[in-house]
Amino acid sequence: MELSANSKLTQIIGAVEPLEGELKALMDARPPKREACEIKNRVTSIPRFVRIFGTHSAQNELYPIESPEAMPSLVKRCVEYAKTKFSGIEYEGATVTWFENGGDYRGLAADDDVEVDETVPSLYFIFGETRFMEIRRLYGIRAYVEALILRTQQGAAYIFGGKSQREFRHAFPRDRNCDHASVVVRVRMVASAAKKQKTEDVEEIL
Repeated sequence: MELSANSKLTQIIGAVEPLEGELKALMDARPPKREACEIKNRVTSIPRFVRIFGTHSAQNELYPIESPEAMPSLVKRCVEYAKTKFSGIEYEGATVTWFENGGDYRGLAADDDVEVDETVPSLYFIFGETRFMEIRRLYGIRAYVEALILRTQQGAAYIFGGKSQREFRHAFPRDRNCDHASVVVRVRMVASAAKKQKTEDVEEIL
């Protein structure tokens, strides 16, 4: 799907289907407690659970970077899928987000961290109970799509290509019809990571 002249979103159903025992192992890998942050002089619990694996992200104040060897099997397969899909790009890690139920959420945000390589596709994989993904263009961006809401599917990959990481925000909003846990695995690359493939080649694949 063309989001703008420079951005695109690709959905691939059944990209990484959980093998026997993998989904339970992924659910069991959830952190034991929620992290908290201070907002307007109030300490607030973050409405999700997060772990970061590998070297793909700069050090995070809330979530320490863990070794790639600590990734659950299903997360490792997501990273391997990304490497296979985009041959020559050495994706090195993943951010894993657990939503306990529909009350947990992630608000609108862009993948515009300084360390992110915007020329390399960012992949999202969904497991557990499906939930909505909301996508909105950033203010001032000329786009074919202003807003989009997708019902995600387990095992599917959602690939943001082109300049979508700089032109669009996305969220996993609250969902009152979601009673069970779901997990989002995000695979992306930092700008300092070594790449063997030119940007234009990557965009051709998408």
